[in-house]
Amino acid sequence: MAAGPVVIGVAGGSGSGKTTVVRRIVESLGNDQVTVLEHDRYYRYRSDLRLEERAALNYDHPDSLETDLMVRHIEQLRAGQAVEVPLYDFARYARLCQEAGIVPIVEPEVLMDADNTIERCYDVTARTLHTMFGELARQKVDLHGTILKPNMVIAGKGCPEQTSAERIAELTVRCFLNHVPAAIPGIVFLSGGQSELEATENLNAVNKVGGPWPLSFSYGRALQASALKAWAGGAANAEAAQAVFAHRSRMNALAAAGEWNVDLEQAVAA
Repeated sequence: MAAGPVVIGVAGGSGSGKTTVVRRIVESLGNDQVTVLEHDRYYRYRSDLRLEERAALNYDHPDSLETDLMVRHIEQLRAGQAVEVPLYDFARYARLCQEAGIVPIVEPEVLMDADNTIERCYDVTARTLHTMFGELARQKVDLHGTILKPNMVIAGKGCPEQTSAERIAELTVRCFLNHVPAAIPGIVFLSGGQSELEATENLNAVNKVGGPWPLSFSYGRALQASALKAWAGGAANAEAAQAVFAHRSRMNALAAAGEWNVDLEQAVAA
């Protein structure tokens, strides 16, 4: 008799390593063998309360989460049924931000940790964007006051067929033209595990193709990794780290204008 699905619960406080454990499980078993449900996606949407009342809520309390819905979804998955996971942290977060006079940044990331092709990334990114913008519309989010922070369409790190920056740019812009409304005032890419140079080169290529939105960057590791290495926690290294960070900022600013090339990369002492 074939074994049924196994449910693994990973719990812990902030910074305890939950995400790392989950990623290791996915890496070990494969993306096609694991479904990840995050409890944070099941926050209750308290539209019955005024903004001031919602601001006073304790979102760390168990009652702030629709755990019963999550349990039902787990039972459905174990029975081989599909579930539609709430997009609270995108659409409802965006609506609450706008009610408070804040511009929301929505971040529908498709990870590049697997061995998928760039074409597979295109398909999953397209479906993700379609679902997210549908939910934003249902929550009556004003797209003119919303920033999109997506991944680029790119092959997984483990894919034996890595593509050129030009191909990444072509499919990324094509996907956005088909699935991102022109009302969005700006798109800022996350680096998503790309190296510093790859993230800059690909951003430059995307801007060479262009679209109806400004295409810029909101990088983490791809902007900070070398600077953090140069700093190494030492006060004496602060000036060198600042120089490295300033260099990467300049390179990405040029890429956001489609004016970068590899010859502009200068060696900065690390």
